Amino acid sequence: MNGMDEVKCPLCPVCDSEPVLIHPMLAQAFCSNDDCQVLCWDPWVSRDENLLDMRPAIITENEPD
Repeated sequence: MNGMDEVKCPLCPVCDSEPVLIHPMLAQAFCSNDDCQVLCWDPWVSRDENLLDMRPAIITENEPD
């Protein structure tokens, strides 16, 4: 589990929804709530640490030439 053994933030730190997926190799959990502004968080750090480290995500799609 990526060297981490305890999930400290199993639910979304903003809306408390369960993750749709936890990816241990990337240390990310993905929020299942479409209305939540959180895309993903690190489940192996505390809720407070996640909230302190929040920042906007910029999602871009690569368009073919």
